[in-house]
Amino acid sequence: MSGLEEITEPEQYFALGADEVKDLSPVLDDAKTAYKKVLRTGDWLLESRLPDEFNDDLAMRRMYQDYWDEYHVKDEGYRLKKEPECRFSMDRIDTCCVPRIYKPVSSLPIEINDRSYCFAYTSSSGISGMRNTLDILKEEGRAWFFRHAQITQLTDDIGRLAKRYLYGPLHVFTDITKTEMSESPDAIGLWGAMFDDIDYYVRRPGIFGMMHDNSLIDMRPYDSRDRNSRESRSVHARRTQVSWSGFIDCTYTALSVEAGRMRALVHGCRYRVITSATLRQASAILDQFELSEQSEKDWAFFFGSKIQRITARSVRGIVMTWQRFQSHNAPMIHIWEDLMLIVMHISSGCIMKPVQVDGCNHWVDSLCYNNDRMLMQLTRATRPSRDLIRDNVKTTMHLIPFFAFDEPPRPTLTSSMSHQAICRPRVGLTSTLASTTNFLPVVRTPMMQDLIDSMTNTRFISLPGVSLLVAFVNAKENYEDSLIVSKSVNDMHLFKHVGIIHHPVKDGTDKMEPGYVIGEKDKWFRPHSKATVIREGVSSKMSRYVTASMEDNQVHEGDKFATWHGQKFTVGEIRDHNDMPTFICARTGKPFIPHMIIASSSVHNRGTLGQIYEAWAGMECVDDLNYDPRHCDKYVIKDPFVVSEIPKTEYTCFIQDGFNRLCNDDGDPIIADYGICHLWQLSHIARDKQHYMSDMPTGVGVKRGKLNRSGVRFGEAECMSGTSNALVNCISYLSDNGDLGIVKICSKCRRLVINCDCREWNPSTDVAVRNAFVKMDVMRTAYSVNGVRGTKETDEDDHEITIEGKCSAVPFIAESFVYNA
Repeated sequence: MSGLEEITEPEQYFALGADEVKDLSPVLDDAKTAYKKVLRTGDWLLESRLPDEFNDDLAMRRMYQDYWDEYHVKDEGYRLKKEPECRFSMDRIDTCCVPRIYKPVSSLPIEINDRSYCFAYTSSSGISGMRNTLDILKEEGRAWFFRHAQITQLTDDIGRLAKRYLYGPLHVFTDITKTEMSESPDAIGLWGAMFDDIDYYVRRPGIFGMMHDNSLIDMRPYDSRDRNSRESRSVHARRTQVSWSGFIDCTYTALSVEAGRMRALVHGCRYRVITSATLRQASAILDQFELSEQSEKDWAFFFGSKIQRITARSVRGIVMTWQRFQSHNAPMIHIWEDLMLIVMHISSGCIMKPVQVDGCNHWVDSLCYNNDRMLMQLTRATRPSRDLIRDNVKTTMHLIPFFAFDEPPRPTLTSSMSHQAICRPRVGLTSTLASTTNFLPVVRTPMMQDLIDSMTNTRFISLPGVSLLVAFVNAKENYEDSLIVSKSVNDMHLFKHVGIIHHPVKDGTDKMEPGYVIGEKDKWFRPHSKATVIREGVSSKMSRYVTASMEDNQVHEGDKFATWHGQKFTVGEIRDHNDMPTFICARTGKPFIPHMIIASSSVHNRGTLGQIYEAWAGMECVDDLNYDPRHCDKYVIKDPFVVSEIPKTEYTCFIQDGFNRLCNDDGDPIIADYGICHLWQLSHIARDKQHYMSDMPTGVGVKRGKLNRSGVRFGEAECMSGTSNALVNCISYLSDNGDLGIVKICSKCRRLVINCDCREWNPSTDVAVRNAFVKMDVMRTAYSVNGVRGTKETDEDDHEITIEGKCSAVPFIAESFVYNA
């Protein structure tokens, strides 16, 4: 048993968290060489020779392997662009991939026409067949696809086992599965039935579920039958299946045509991939066998279509051995007491979830997790109770903000808009009748009512974004939707993020290898953040594009932020913490410096007073002017919260300027609101701004959506300003070049009315003249007046210099033109 210690090896899939953002270029060359050698030779021992940077919690081996040039296979037909397997969330430690679900016939039995089948890898039987299977899998050096597999019908005594796996453990596969299949075209037919071509279907952007740790699951690709199907619009028809409990939640998106079509995995799941450690651990389980003594108490052990009779004493040794494996890549065993049967499977793609016992994690699949008796036998732990409504809302919220920078942000916008807080006005009135009841009308959907009813639960809900100490003050630097942000926000790295962008590549640009860092020297790249190339491809229009990841841990001027109340803000200025104004709490008299200053007019002008109530409610919970957003978990209210009660305490403050408080024109001190507000960064908007101008617009229209040639993108204000300026200049140009103008002249002196200097009033007369002639007359008159009054400049004798003296070469004309009728 000494060889069963936990084996520390890199995981099979890469997840770069924002806390681990760093320059990977120094180690990329060594990594590429090691990866290619592993692919070419299948030598599992080379894993230990990877650079130290790749031996962290999640290795990047498979990610880069997935995007090597030699593995890029263009799709058949018109669709040349393949969606990358890797997508990123805004969370600081997580990366998301996009796999698909499949039935694990490679290691578990399935039922077809009342017969049971499973994949077999060797003709040997019993314990020798199981060990030969492990040797074959190790020799092939693959994780998903094995050339020696053959479909085998199971005997009748094992056939009844297939009914237990009608809803077997959840399995997913990724694009690398197709890559391994392409190496052996003679066996694609067999494996293609299991790993179907679902990844070649056009998937609707924005329909993703999330496995919070390191994977993102696209549970339901687009199906034309869903658009008008009555069942697709039914909330009850989309409820989580019992076999998915704890793994996949059916979530609901408000105000969206994709409502209810998301599938979101609850937090803490990972998926297994076969490694050499997985095979060694499976062999260690086989070492616990005591072969059958032909007793009625004997058990059966099933693995890889093989079965072996073992003694009842072996069951305890198998379970104790399995409990020593702490990795989610470890084999999984199922204990069927009524059948006196143990099943082991090691198939890649099995979604695993940790169950904690005595500080240790035991990773189990969905079948064990949802079988209370089996879970107790394996882990001595019971399945934790779950609040489905609360979990659904939590997983939905983690889909905001969106993962890809240049994709439609509809989930973000609809979610922020649908949570708008509404002010309830209160007025005092006098009545001669005493009311018997008093209530306010409330309109809620059944799902929202279920959520409110569950709010008495004290379990913590994690939401995307950051809660900051905010003051609502109007200043010239934060007019309308501009923000003043303290540099301490950047020092604390509160808004670290990593994301994916698909960007067109300018013709003539050199080919970019995976790992190449796109920076300031690449003038064709629109975003201002650096990006690391994942792959380069060709679109359906035969134009080049690059898929790259962008990481940043700073807030920049021009970045966008949003709140729950439907408002979008722009960072206008980032100040040092010491340069931020000091505020004095009106209630306690204590000073504080906020993390962010929002214009109070932006709240009142848009009618989003709910932000003020949110700030007060947040401060009611925190009650700490030295609030640290990095440790917000300690501010947890466990008492039931009554939604209908607005906080009675209005959190206001004074503004301190040195030793004096700022006052208005009447001498009264200026009072501002403050509190805790929840904000998140809209990186999909901020990182898509232009910073290198490549072509200019030719009209007043605005380019929308993803740009083809990295052109200039305008905001609403810039578009309106430019259009207004163009209209003014257009009208001015047309009027100046008009051939005829109607002007009013004095009936006595025959000058323009604006130039008339007659002592008495005289009626005016309309005359038709050339427009340019009138303009010259006005300018000539102004020139004459200025010539008489002088230039306010003096000569050496301290005498004022007139126009004649300053411009003696220009003749002085003292009068205006005279017009004839």
